Amino acid sequence: MTTLFDSYKECESVIIQMCNYNDNTNLDRLTMAINVCHSLQDDKEKIWRLSQTFLKTLWNNDEAVRKGFHKYFKDEVEKIKQMLEYHEKECPKHNCKVCAHEKNIKEKMVKMYERKRPKVYSQ
Repeated sequence: MTTLFDSYKECESVIIQMCNYNDNTNLDRLTMAINVCHSLQDDKEKIWRLSQTFLKTLWNNDEAVRKGFHKYFKDEVEKIKQMLEYHEKECPKHNCKVCAHEKNIKEKMVKMYERKRPKVYSQ
């Protein structure tokens, strides 16, 4: 898996773009994996951790189950890397769906761990 990505930053960007579902359990797993990755030193370890976690989330994806997780992951990574490469050069900055998707996923990840005000009960 580490040979698919040049850097952890690229890995994280690709996997965030692959998050196109509303399954909070899987998003929670990925959020925790990203948090752990930020504490690791080596990019290869970070890439491996995030890739392995993402592969576990693919059980909800029928195409991935049918095609095989590693083949599906490899194919999707190549497509998304090409899309992100094009996006980097041609991003319209205004009404960009790629930027909006990344922003929405990251906001959702942050909101999952945002502290909620405790309820105070009178006795």
